[in-house]
Amino acid sequence: MKKLLLIGTLILSVGAFAAGQGNNVDGNNNRGRYYHNHNSNCTMMGEKSYKRGNKRHLNLTEAQRKEISKVKIALEEKKLELKKLMLESNVDWSKVEKLNQEMGNISAKLKTDMMKYKYENRQNLINQNNVKNTNNTNN
Repeated sequence: MKKLLLIGTLILSVGAFAAGQGNNVDGNNNRGRYYHNHNSNCTMMGEKSYKRGNKRHLNLTEAQRKEISKVKIALEEKKLELKKLMLESNVDWSKVEKLNQEMGNISAKLKTDMMKYKYENRQNLINQNNVKNTNNTNN
């Protein structure tokens, strides 16, 4: 009888816990207490951005997007090389270390480029606002 009671309690507790962990908690596709879906345009430090899924995308120029894509592709190539090295029967750890360092350098370049583009875009926006303000004061 004790085993039956213990198993029944366990099943109820697992079921209750699992019911609250789904993606559709309240029937309205809300994922829980702290989840907020922001589909509207967000601004951060004067930059216009929008959300696509869980990622915030800045309004980058076509040239900036191409440059970022090139760097991301280079990073993915290094990751693929690393995976190939790790699949070998005798792993050459010096090559692994070298690839990890190269990946770190590429990641640092990507981060620096993004910071540079954000700064440039912010400066362009400030300049545009200054021009608008001077035109408004002249009228």
